[in-house]
Amino acid sequence: MHVILEDRALWTWMGTADVQAEQLTHLLVCLTLPHVQLGILPATGKRTAIPMTGFWIFDTAVVAIETPSAAITITQPQEGRAWTVAP
Repeated sequence: MHVILEDRALWTWMGTADVQAEQLTHLLVCLTLPHVQLGILPATGKRTAIPMTGFWIFDTAVVAIETPSAAITITQPQEGRAWTVAP
């Protein structure tokens, strides 16, 4: 699995300092898995395109997607799994 993050994502807090520490620890644990690769896009890097849609996977039951015109929350497990499995 390839995960690409903008470096700003590492600085964005979604909760308390404890939550942030748990998230970063989880990321480090995931990086020890042989099938996980992480790429980080630096804030100062040249952009040829800007993503218009962001999404967040809170657990296997909830996926939140933000588009320019709507916010979508997926709560059906079969639909949520589509966002957790690489094509």
